[in-house]
Parts: sequence; C-alpha cells; structure tokens
Amino acid sequence: MRSSVLYFLIAVSGMVFGAEIVASHITQSIVLLISAYHMLYNILSLLLLVISHR
Repeated sequence: MRSSVLYFLIAVSGMVFGAEIVASHITQSIVLLISAYHMLYNILSLLLLVISHR
C-alpha cells in the first residue's frame, strides 16, 4: 500500500474521530464516545503501519 493512501486514511479517520467526539459530547452518548475511541485505535494502527512501511 502506498504511503499517500495511508496518510489519506489517517486524515479521514481523524476527521471521523473528531466528529464522533463532538457528537458524543453534544448528545452525551456513551456509544458514540466508545465508537470515537475505537476510531482512535484504528488511527494508531494506521500510524504503526506507516512506521513499519518505512
């Protein structure tokens, strides 16, 4: 996988993470908060993939 694609996926995942964090605070939803932290785990996994790709 090319690194530009990985960086794009990290950026999109970061935007989704931010949107879910904001939505969870507005609605006080635990489910959205858990989903946001799951997205953060996905972002960290993608970052490790970028590091290992080098």
